[in-house]
Amino acid sequence: MNRMNNEANDSITSVNCLNIMMIWITCATVAVLTVPFDVFSKELEARIDACRDYLYLALIFELSNFIAQALIKVWNTSRQRKLKKLSDAATLDSVQNMDFSERALLREFVLQRRSELRLPANEPTVRRLDESGILTSLDLPDDKGTVLYSISRQARPYITYRVLGLSAAGMTQEQIEQVMNERPAYAKPEIKIRKVYRSGDFKAA
Repeated sequence: MNRMNNEANDSITSVNCLNIMMIWITCATVAVLTVPFDVFSKELEARIDACRDYLYLALIFELSNFIAQALIKVWNTSRQRKLKKLSDAATLDSVQNMDFSERALLREFVLQRRSELRLPANEPTVRRLDESGILTSLDLPDDKGTVLYSISRQARPYITYRVLGLSAAGMTQEQIEQVMNERPAYAKPEIKIRKVYRSGDFKAA
């Protein structure tokens, strides 16, 4: 990933250097075509007049390069916006069609008040949410096969209390019990038991 980023940065730097060079060449061409060199030297003016047709061709080529780049940039921007709309629509559709196990898993982020959870990558529910783009992985699987996940930035606007079956205004005891009973065991935080030894006896504190 870092190698790809470095290559992309190098490519952008090369393009920027080329554009800067083309700007200077264009400015120089315009200057040669517009500055009245006859004031300084008749001989220099004569030489420039002899090459004036080539200078105009060079100027047309230089301006065409900038126009082409502008059109490509407009096209790419329009295409990216269209792709983003399609991607957002697909994400919204995935969120609206989540089953109860997927909603229960996403509720863990709210119940545990955490933006990141370590989950088993091979768990079907986790895998479905990952493939649909609702969850995004933040690292590689560890020795236990778990991966650190967070709700993707693209899906966050659609993950509301209502979607998760929660209510910010308040819930009945029956609703709370149902939510707690549906919590996936693999996503619950581990409860650490402290060992306290008193007179040789083990007691959980």
